[in-house]
Amino acid sequence: METLQQEFESAVEEVRKKNGIDVESQLLLYGLYKQATIGDCEQSCPAMWKMEAMAKWRAWIDRKGLSKNDAMQAYVVLAQNLSSSNTQALGGRSVSTLVQTDEEEIEDHASAIVRAARSGDLASVEAILASDQSASHCLDTERRTPLHWSADRGRIIHNQNTNKLRSLLITGHFHICAKLIQAGAEINAQDLGGLTPLAYAVTCEHPDIITLLIQAGADPLISDEDGDTPFSIASPDIIPLLQRRVLSSSSENSSR
Repeated sequence: METLQQEFESAVEEVRKKNGIDVESQLLLYGLYKQATIGDCEQSCPAMWKMEAMAKWRAWIDRKGLSKNDAMQAYVVLAQNLSSSNTQALGGRSVSTLVQTDEEEIEDHASAIVRAARSGDLASVEAILASDQSASHCLDTERRTPLHWSADRGRIIHNQNTNKLRSLLITGHFHICAKLIQAGAEINAQDLGGLTPLAYAVTCEHPDIITLLIQAGADPLISDEDGDTPFSIASPDIIPLLQRRVLSSSSENSSR
């Protein structure tokens, strides 16, 4: 039986062989690798204009206080989940449509808050909203809001062996969703295809974010341009999260 150190080293080798790992996962892996091999980050914060260095520094500094063993274990779990994340099919859709979008195209057109929401950069989202709460309504070229992006990207890695890893590997996207909602983001905003943030979260099967959106008033019965609703495309595991809101919406409509 492999030791944790051996599992970690094997996972590192497997990750090095993989192509097409999304930026978010690369940063998570980088931060965990540095924490597992070196420990807490003692480097000073890079200059703000050095975007890549800043992203790597944040990925590492966010793991501060995590033991090397926990970091190795988290790295192994994340590496094992790479092959299944963002690639499964559901109801004819790609589980994550945004992750397949050309990154260069997004960088050319998206505002700072859209980029921050996409990458899970909670600190930048908070800073932008602190200076201008209306930024939560910003749209990209496909009329997607920051809430669309964070609802799409906000996965949490689950592991049956330890609940601790769940909190270790949560990205900033759940908290970004909460901040955007608090700032007044349009909960039922529709992109060019008629998809709402809830539709993205349902398609990607992010239960924590789905629950957050439902509690904030997201409507699971809003149709997109194909006539699909978040409720109609939901998997059996997700439907229970939507049912109470569906019944509430139906009751409201019948009383009008």
